[in-house]
Amino acid sequence: MSAAQSTSRKGSATRWFADRGVKVKILAAVALACLVAVIVGVLGIRSLGDVADRGHSIYQENTLGVAQAGEIRAAFLTVRVDARGAPLASTRTDAQTAIDKMNADYAVFTKTLDAFLASNPDASYVASVKRVQALATNYMAAQKTLLEPLALAGKRAEWLSVNKAKVSPISDKLATTLDNLVTSESAEAADRDKQAQAAYHSQVVVAVVLLAVGIALALGLGYLVATAIARNTRKVQEATEALAAGNLNASAGLTSNDELGRMGASLDAAVANLRQVMSTVVENADSLAGSAEELSATSAQIASSAEDTSRQSAVATATA
Repeated sequence: MSAAQSTSRKGSATRWFADRGVKVKILAAVALACLVAVIVGVLGIRSLGDVADRGHSIYQENTLGVAQAGEIRAAFLTVRVDARGAPLASTRTDAQTAIDKMNADYAVFTKTLDAFLASNPDASYVASVKRVQALATNYMAAQKTLLEPLALAGKRAEWLSVNKAKVSPISDKLATTLDNLVTSESAEAADRDKQAQAAYHSQVVVAVVLLAVGIALALGLGYLVATAIARNTRKVQEATEALAAGNLNASAGLTSNDELGRMGASLDAAVANLRQVMSTVVENADSLAGSAEELSATSAQIASSAEDTSRQSAVATATA
């Protein structure tokens, strides 16, 4: 596109807006400001909705996940404490009671694991829970086959030896896996919180930029409208003041098709008609002056002829 075409299009657009009514121009500036307010408001509501959704997501997927992971770890620690109570019992009955309590708490532990899986965690967490389940199964199998017989038999020293060599490594590994699960959930919650904060700040920046641009456009449009109205009004005022001073060559010179432009055009047409009327009056006055001079010369001739006639009559009378 050439520069001339671009300038022509801009000029035609400017001309089109200049031809709109004053009311339309003012309402356009107000409508632009309202549009900006609506856009910023919609973005604000959308941003609040996104923040609410992210917050709910963090609560559902991470906060509850951290709590459930903590419950799983606490449940396993309870099982581990119960297991240590059996070899410390003074009688076989007390040892069996401790073992029964361990089994009951292990059932709570497995239910806690199932509840965590039912919350639809990420695949990585599912894999971690599966590892926990496998280690817990091995741990309980070692308890039943290796440690429970020793605890019921009251062989405390042998229980401690077997526990240290074969069972504690499993429980330690299980505890480490649970700790990692809790840490991972906490880290993901923190990461999601950072993402929510970043999204919030991004929405704020967009809203502020749109608000600033919209205000600038509204003020710019309002300034252009006010300037155009003031300029055209001043031109009409100058034309009327010149006309009042007797200058019939003054002209508003407005070309827009709005109310002020049409008023200026009407004033220019009235001044042009007045000039034409005054020109006609001057021409008629000049013609009338010429006729008066001719009439005056004719009167002088008539008077001169009358005097000659009067002298001739006097001479004739005297001769007679």
